[in-house]
Amino acid sequence: MIDFRRTIADARTAWENAHAILCKDVNKVLREVGANVRLPVRRAPAKLDFKTAIFHLEAAIHRLKNFAVIPSDQPWLVLGNNPYPMDDAAGPEWYLQRLARVNVDDQFWRREIVEPMQRHAEAVRKWLARMSKEAGHDSVAGVHTPPPLTRLEKAVLNIIKVQPKDKGITGNKIIAELARQRITTEQSTLTRHIIPKLKRWYGVKNRPGVGYYISSK
Repeated sequence: MIDFRRTIADARTAWENAHAILCKDVNKVLREVGANVRLPVRRAPAKLDFKTAIFHLEAAIHRLKNFAVIPSDQPWLVLGNNPYPMDDAAGPEWYLQRLARVNVDDQFWRREIVEPMQRHAEAVRKWLARMSKEAGHDSVAGVHTPPPLTRLEKAVLNIIKVQPKDKGITGNKIIAELARQRITTEQSTLTRHIIPKLKRWYGVKNRPGVGYYISSK
């Protein structure tokens, strides 16, 4: 599960960097409009711009989807209570400046912008931490309880389970059956990540010329 852990770590870093730059941009506007509230900002690479940070985050999320089911409507970044569109790399200035034209006070900025972004950041960090714990579950000494499966892993295990007694199914046929169920994955993801986990924890075996199966013994 090293690749899963690395993927989670990359996603966390990419998200923290994008979130930090967004918070920094929000604070800049809050300062310009005379508001006395600020978002906490974690350090991001000095030469990293928002557009590049968004690109890295999108790439990390794409890789993460090989291991975990991510709701399509899950916002990774927010501006106040609203999802921040990651295809809008121009920054939040236009939206905040429009709000600033209204006669608003510090309580407004705190309630509508700062606090919602802080709550969202905490929720994302907890989700990533939970995923990281799952990824490292099978590497902890003395742990014998099978780690939870993602939706993709469960689908693969179920395909193998329904094969006739002591009969196997090849990787190509698993991919084809997943496609029939409208689930897509790469052959490399199946053989390098999913099958090793199922072999270690769920009794899946492999025999040349037979394929993947679960022994009846």
